[in-house]
Amino acid sequence: MNREAATNGDSMNLEEYTTSVTSYIGKCIDDVTVFKTITTRSNQKRWMTAEVCDLLKSRDSAFRAGDKAALRTARAKLSRAIREAKRTHTQRIHAHFQDN
Repeated sequence: MNREAATNGDSMNLEEYTTSVTSYIGKCIDDVTVFKTITTRSNQKRWMTAEVCDLLKSRDSAFRAGDKAALRTARAKLSRAIREAKRTHTQRIHAHFQDN
């Protein structure tokens, strides 16, 4: 509805005009934007990546196997991967706020 349609003689129905403009803006937003569903689990941090999850599994399997050398290397790789994942996540967040 445009402004002329909301006008009745000399008076304008502001409520009707506001509602129509707001609904049109909402329709335009729905047409342009994409909605995504993101699933996060309570025990999964935002910086957790697939690589970190795989290294966690390999560390746990080395622990269950009782192989001390494999456990030591798995823990070292996991620590490095966690550090890198946290650094990458921090950079991504900083870049997001720099763009806005």
